[in-house]
Amino acid sequence: TSFLPFTLAEHNVLWAGNRAYTFGGTIATISDLHTRMIVQYDPVTGATNVLPAQLPEGRSQMAAVWDGRVAYLFGGQDPTSQATDTVFIFNPSTGSVTLSPIRLPYRVEMASAVWTGSKAYIFVGTDATTGVNFDTVIEFDPNFGSATQILLRLPHPVHAASAVWDGNAAYLFGGTISDGSTAASPNPNLIVKFVPPTGTYPGSVGPMTARRASPPAHSRPLSQR
Repeated sequence: TSFLPFTLAEHNVLWAGNRAYTFGGTIATISDLHTRMIVQYDPVTGATNVLPAQLPEGRSQMAAVWDGRVAYLFGGQDPTSQATDTVFIFNPSTGSVTLSPIRLPYRVEMASAVWTGSKAYIFVGTDATTGVNFDTVIEFDPNFGSATQILLRLPHPVHAASAVWDGNAAYLFGGTISDGSTAASPNPNLIVKFVPPTGTYPGSVGPMTARRASPPAHSRPLSQR
């Protein structure tokens, strides 16, 4: 049995080749402090190690993906309990964390994300600052330098769901809708299948078909990011 060096919640964990890394989160024993720390776990030795590299700012409730070389950490809640639109990049080879010049189109926390091999899709979660829950999907393309809301929408606004990628589609499990209940409207215990658009194929979200997205009311223009 191994132990983290401190109590930790609302953090992210990614597997990066031969070790696991935790990113940020809150430390309950220090008044729910939003930590900047990254913890490395080696399953061979059972050792945990707090890395010298830290997030640029304390974060909890981010979405995270691993692309085979670096980790991308999306949005999350900052130390003032505000949702954010930032993207952090962690490179375990260099032990560095940088702030990406790419920003999300709006502030999100408690989102879910998958990596397809060339892009990330972020199932956008909530902005607890405004009380807005999203049914939108953001496509993050580091090669093109963009983070763009796509046309497809989820069947209902949801946050705190879990997502996996099977090589062709993403599956989004459960979550919470805006009234605080489980994701049971319109379907109890909903599992959503998301097929991303490719070329001229528009993609799909089951059980719904694609429909055009309109920007959230509190989206900010580029000049205000």
